[in-house]
Amino acid sequence: MLKEIGLKDIDELFSDIPEEIRIKDLNLPEGSTEEEVVKKLREISKKNKPFPDLLSFLGGGIKPHYVPSAVKHILMRSEFYTSYTPYQPEASQGILQAMFEYQSIISELTGMDIANCSLYDMSTSLGEAVRMCMRINRKKRILIPRNISWERKSVLKNYIAGLDAETVEVDYDRESGRMDISDLERKIDNETCCLYVENPNYFGIFEEDVEEISEIVHG
Repeated sequence: MLKEIGLKDIDELFSDIPEEIRIKDLNLPEGSTEEEVVKKLREISKKNKPFPDLLSFLGGGIKPHYVPSAVKHILMRSEFYTSYTPYQPEASQGILQAMFEYQSIISELTGMDIANCSLYDMSTSLGEAVRMCMRINRKKRILIPRNISWERKSVLKNYIAGLDAETVEVDYDRESGRMDISDLERKIDNETCCLYVENPNYFGIFEEDVEEISEIVHG
């Protein structure tokens, strides 16, 4: 190849890279077999305590997650990883079918006309939901709980930047960790676009007064 492009050696190929910044020695160990690598990684992993074995007070949605055994079996079905679909090249027909069934069931459970499962995560879903509310009711005052993830708060503010919108934080009760209903009643007004409520909230506590909160917002 070097001869074909008119070069004498590999050094000439990389001659445009200054000598002082070239990597001389990668200091890599000798090659290992797969078995040796797995054994070494297992030894390293034993230095850690598994998360499920510890009592965690991290909060913020950080908790052990359990994936049912049936999920792995379903994912092994060929229709979920075949590239064939007549509609879009980046998704398999099986995934499209699963998304359709999920959306249909969620619509039935919630009583909504439609449901969408193609948003990225909780933060971007919040941003999309708030912008939808702003388009529908033409208001720009958004109420959010004070105790929500900084990440969701940051993403939301990015989503509504430039729209002349205002975010107002509703306080939480220091004893229960739930939304402060009195503070909500003080801050909601006729210019309020929407209220965002998480359940369970950022502290991992269920908001028990959702019906009362809904009556305040829609009253």
